[in-house]
Amino acid sequence: MKKDVPLVVLKAIEPFIEKMDFKEIKVETDNDLVLRIVDAEKGSGLFFEIVSQTPNANSVVLEIRHKPTSPNNINVLTGRIGIGSFASTFSAWYSMIEDYRKTKTLFDDPILKKYADDFYTEFTSADEDANTASFNLKQQLLLDNALTQVIQVLDEQTTEANKEVIAEIIEEVVEVQNTVTANTKQETFTKMSRIFAKIQKAGIKVIKHVAPIIEKEIIGAIIKSVVTVAGAAAAAHLLNP
Repeated sequence: MKKDVPLVVLKAIEPFIEKMDFKEIKVETDNDLVLRIVDAEKGSGLFFEIVSQTPNANSVVLEIRHKPTSPNNINVLTGRIGIGSFASTFSAWYSMIEDYRKTKTLFDDPILKKYADDFYTEFTSADEDANTASFNLKQQLLLDNALTQVIQVLDEQTTEANKEVIAEIIEEVVEVQNTVTANTKQETFTKMSRIFAKIQKAGIKVIKHVAPIIEKEIIGAIIKSVVTVAGAAAAAHLLNP
Protein backbone atom coordinates (compact mmCIF):
# COMPACT_ATOMS: atom_id res chain seq x y z
CA MET A 1 0.00 0.00 0.00
CA LYS A 2 2.74 2.48 0.90
CA LYS A 3 4.25 2.17 -2.57
CA ASP A 4 1.00 3.53 -4.01
CA VAL A 5 1.78 6.82 -2.21
CA PRO A 6 4.51 9.10 -3.66
CA LEU A 7 7.73 8.86 -1.67
CA VAL A 8 7.84 12.62 -1.19
CA VAL A 9 4.45 12.41 0.61
CA LEU A 10 5.60 9.53 2.81
CA LYS A 11 8.72 11.46 3.79
CA ALA A 12 6.59 14.51 4.62
CA ILE A 13 4.44 12.38 6.96
CA GLU A 14 7.33 10.44 8.51
CA PRO A 15 8.18 13.05 11.22
CA PHE A 16 4.64 12.72 12.60
CA ILE A 17 4.57 8.92 12.93
CA GLU A 18 6.10 8.69 16.42
CA LYS A 19 4.05 11.63 17.68
CA MET A 20 0.67 10.39 16.47
CA ASP A 21 -1.69 8.53 18.78
CA PHE A 22 -3.15 5.70 16.74
CA LYS A 23 -6.02 5.38 19.19
CA GLU A 24 -7.16 8.71 17.76
CA ILE A 25 -6.64 8.29 14.02
CA LYS A 26 -6.42 5.55 11.44
CA VAL A 27 -5.46 5.21 7.79
CA GLU A 28 -8.24 4.05 5.48
CA THR A 29 -7.85 2.47 2.07
CA ASP A 30 -9.47 4.34 -0.80
CA ASN A 31 -8.21 3.57 -4.29
CA ASP A 32 -9.47 6.92 -5.59
CA LEU A 33 -7.27 8.86 -3.16
CA VAL A 34 -3.55 9.19 -2.55
CA LEU A 35 -4.09 9.06 1.23
CA ARG A 36 -7.02 9.20 3.67
CA ILE A 37 -6.58 9.59 7.44
CA VAL A 38 -9.65 9.70 9.66
CA ASP A 39 -10.55 10.36 13.26
CA ALA A 40 -10.89 6.89 14.80
CA GLU A 41 -13.95 7.75 16.87
CA LYS A 42 -16.97 6.06 15.31
CA GLY A 43 -19.29 8.53 13.60
CA SER A 44 -16.87 11.43 13.99
CA GLY A 45 -16.71 12.41 10.33
CA LEU A 46 -13.36 14.21 10.72
CA PHE A 47 -10.77 13.38 8.06
CA PHE A 48 -7.71 14.48 6.10
CA GLU A 49 -7.34 13.48 2.46
CA ILE A 50 -4.74 13.89 -0.24
CA VAL A 51 -7.00 13.71 -3.28
CA SER A 52 -4.27 13.90 -5.92
CA GLN A 53 -0.63 14.83 -6.42
CA THR A 54 0.78 16.62 -9.45
CA PRO A 55 4.55 16.72 -10.00
CA ASN A 56 6.04 19.87 -11.48
CA ALA A 57 9.61 20.88 -12.35
CA ASN A 58 10.80 21.40 -8.79
CA SER A 59 8.19 19.98 -6.43
CA VAL A 60 4.77 18.35 -6.07
CA VAL A 61 1.40 20.06 -5.77
CA LEU A 62 -1.16 18.30 -3.56
CA GLU A 63 -4.91 18.62 -3.78
CA ILE A 64 -6.20 18.19 -0.23
CA ARG A 65 -9.51 18.01 1.61
CA HIS A 66 -9.96 18.03 5.35
CA LYS A 67 -12.56 18.46 8.03
CA PRO A 68 -12.69 20.56 10.12
CA THR A 69 -11.41 23.58 8.23
CA SER A 70 -10.14 25.31 11.37
CA PRO A 71 -10.96 25.61 15.08
CA ASN A 72 -13.59 28.16 14.05
CA ASN A 73 -15.13 26.23 11.15
CA ILE A 74 -16.42 22.63 11.11
CA ASN A 75 -16.94 22.53 7.33
CA VAL A 76 -14.80 20.72 4.74
CA LEU A 77 -11.87 22.63 3.26
CA THR A 78 -10.66 21.84 -0.27
CA GLY A 79 -7.46 23.38 -1.63
CA ARG A 80 -4.09 22.96 -3.32
CA ILE A 81 -0.75 23.23 -1.54
CA GLY A 82 2.89 22.63 -2.35
CA ILE A 83 4.55 19.64 -0.67
CA GLY A 84 6.57 22.11 1.39
CA SER A 85 3.39 23.28 3.11
CA PHE A 86 2.13 19.79 3.86
CA ALA A 87 3.78 19.43 7.28
CA SER A 88 2.26 22.60 8.73
CA THR A 89 -1.16 21.91 7.16
CA PHE A 90 -1.36 18.34 8.43
CA SER A 91 0.00 19.33 11.85
CA ALA A 92 -2.72 21.95 12.23
CA TRP A 93 -5.41 19.39 11.37
CA TYR A 94 -3.99 16.75 13.73
CA SER A 95 -3.81 19.32 16.55
CA MET A 96 -7.54 19.92 16.12
CA ILE A 97 -8.22 16.18 16.46
CA GLU A 98 -6.19 16.13 19.68
CA ASP A 99 -7.98 19.22 20.99
CA TYR A 100 -11.39 17.68 20.32
CA ARG A 101 -10.34 14.64 22.32
CA LYS A 102 -8.99 16.65 25.26
CA THR A 103 -11.74 19.27 25.51
CA LYS A 104 -14.42 18.44 28.08
CA THR A 105 -17.93 19.12 26.81
CA LEU A 106 -21.58 18.59 27.66
CA PHE A 107 -21.63 15.73 25.13
CA ASP A 108 -19.10 13.62 27.01
CA ASP A 109 -20.06 10.69 29.20
CA PRO A 110 -17.53 10.70 32.06
CA ILE A 111 -18.75 7.37 33.44
CA LEU A 112 -18.35 5.63 30.09
CA LYS A 113 -14.91 7.19 29.61
CA LYS A 114 -13.76 6.01 33.04
CA TYR A 115 -14.94 2.47 32.37
CA ALA A 116 -13.22 2.47 28.94
CA ASP A 117 -9.97 3.83 30.41
CA ASP A 118 -10.00 1.11 33.09
CA PHE A 119 -10.43 -1.65 30.51
CA TYR A 120 -7.79 -0.15 28.21
CA THR A 121 -5.25 0.07 31.04
CA GLU A 122 -5.86 -3.55 31.97
CA PHE A 123 -5.51 -4.71 28.38
CA THR A 124 -2.35 -2.77 27.53
CA SER A 125 -0.46 -2.99 30.82
CA ALA A 126 0.61 -6.52 29.99
CA ASP A 127 1.46 -5.93 26.35
CA GLU A 128 4.57 -3.96 25.43
CA ASP A 129 4.17 -3.99 21.65
CA ALA A 130 0.48 -3.11 21.46
CA ASN A 131 1.19 0.06 19.49
CA THR A 132 2.90 -1.59 16.56
CA ALA A 133 2.02 -5.28 16.41
CA SER A 134 -1.11 -7.16 15.53
CA PHE A 135 -2.30 -10.32 17.24
CA ASN A 136 -0.81 -13.51 15.85
CA LEU A 137 -3.09 -16.09 14.21
CA LYS A 138 -3.62 -18.13 17.37
CA GLN A 139 -4.53 -15.00 19.33
CA GLN A 140 -6.88 -13.84 16.57
CA LEU A 141 -8.73 -17.16 16.63
CA LEU A 142 -8.95 -17.13 20.44
CA LEU A 143 -10.22 -13.56 20.42
CA ASP A 144 -12.80 -14.32 17.74
CA ASN A 145 -14.06 -17.22 19.84
CA ALA A 146 -14.17 -15.08 23.00
CA LEU A 147 -16.12 -12.33 21.24
CA THR A 148 -18.57 -14.90 19.87
CA GLN A 149 -19.18 -15.93 23.49
CA VAL A 150 -19.77 -12.25 24.35
CA ILE A 151 -22.37 -11.99 21.57
CA GLN A 152 -24.13 -15.11 22.86
CA VAL A 153 -24.29 -13.64 26.36
CA LEU A 154 -25.62 -10.34 25.04
CA ASP A 155 -28.32 -12.15 23.07
CA GLU A 156 -29.35 -14.02 26.22
CA GLN A 157 -29.45 -10.82 28.29
CA THR A 158 -31.49 -8.81 25.78
CA THR A 159 -34.73 -7.37 27.13
CA GLU A 160 -37.34 -5.05 25.73
CA ALA A 161 -35.76 -2.20 27.70
CA ASN A 162 -32.16 -2.70 26.53
CA LYS A 163 -32.60 -4.23 23.06
CA GLU A 164 -31.49 -1.13 21.15
CA VAL A 165 -28.34 -0.69 23.25
CA ILE A 166 -27.51 -4.39 23.04
CA ALA A 167 -28.02 -4.43 19.25
CA GLU A 168 -25.60 -1.51 18.89
CA ILE A 169 -23.01 -3.23 21.10
CA ILE A 170 -23.29 -6.50 19.15
CA GLU A 171 -22.72 -4.58 15.92
CA GLU A 172 -19.50 -3.14 17.38
CA VAL A 173 -18.35 -6.59 18.58
CA VAL A 174 -18.83 -7.97 15.08
CA GLU A 175 -16.80 -5.06 13.71
CA VAL A 176 -13.89 -6.01 15.98
CA GLN A 177 -14.11 -9.59 14.77
CA ASN A 178 -14.07 -8.43 11.15
CA THR A 179 -11.08 -6.11 11.59
CA VAL A 180 -8.86 -7.93 14.09
CA THR A 181 -6.56 -9.28 11.36
CA ALA A 182 -6.02 -5.80 9.90
CA ASN A 183 -5.64 -3.75 13.10
CA THR A 184 -2.86 -3.34 15.62
CA LYS A 185 -3.45 -4.63 19.12
CA GLN A 186 -3.84 -1.04 20.28
CA GLU A 187 -6.64 -0.39 17.80
CA THR A 188 -8.39 -3.59 18.87
CA PHE A 189 -7.88 -2.82 22.57
CA THR A 190 -9.37 0.64 22.05
CA LYS A 191 -12.47 -0.77 20.37
CA MET A 192 -12.92 -3.51 22.96
CA SER A 193 -12.48 -1.05 25.82
CA ARG A 194 -15.34 1.07 24.51
CA ILE A 195 -17.50 -2.01 23.95
CA PHE A 196 -16.98 -3.42 27.44
CA ALA A 197 -17.50 0.05 28.94
CA LYS A 198 -20.90 0.19 27.23
CA ILE A 199 -21.71 -3.31 28.50
CA GLN A 200 -20.74 -2.30 32.05
CA LYS A 201 -22.91 0.80 31.85
CA ALA A 202 -25.79 -1.32 30.53
CA GLY A 203 -26.10 -2.85 33.98
CA ILE A 204 -24.63 -5.30 36.46
CA LYS A 205 -26.84 -8.13 35.21
CA VAL A 206 -25.15 -7.94 31.83
CA ILE A 207 -21.53 -7.22 32.73
CA LYS A 208 -21.37 -9.96 35.38
CA HIS A 209 -21.88 -12.54 32.62
CA VAL A 210 -19.33 -10.91 30.31
CA ALA A 211 -16.65 -10.23 32.95
CA PRO A 212 -15.51 -13.89 33.22
CA ILE A 213 -15.00 -14.00 29.44
CA ILE A 214 -12.92 -10.82 29.60
CA GLU A 215 -10.78 -12.07 32.48
CA LYS A 216 -10.33 -15.70 31.41
CA GLU A 217 -10.67 -15.81 27.63
CA ILE A 218 -9.20 -12.42 26.67
CA ILE A 219 -6.85 -11.21 29.41
CA GLY A 220 -5.91 -14.65 30.71
CA ALA A 221 -5.71 -16.77 27.58
CA ILE A 222 -4.60 -14.15 25.08
CA ILE A 223 -2.79 -11.22 26.70
CA LYS A 224 -1.08 -12.53 29.84
CA SER A 225 -0.14 -15.83 28.24
CA VAL A 226 1.78 -14.00 25.51
CA VAL A 227 3.72 -11.99 28.07
CA THR A 228 4.54 -15.17 30.00
CA VAL A 229 5.78 -16.90 26.86
CA ALA A 230 7.81 -13.85 25.85
CA GLY A 231 9.35 -13.66 29.32
CA ALA A 232 10.25 -17.33 29.27
CA ALA A 233 11.84 -16.97 25.86
CA ALA A 234 13.90 -14.01 27.05
CA ALA A 235 15.04 -15.91 30.13
CA ALA A 236 16.02 -18.93 27.99
CA HIS A 237 18.06 -16.68 25.73
CA LEU A 238 19.97 -15.28 28.72
CA LEU A 239 20.72 -18.76 30.02
CA ASN A 240 21.68 -20.06 26.56
CA PRO A 241 23.00 -17.13 24.53
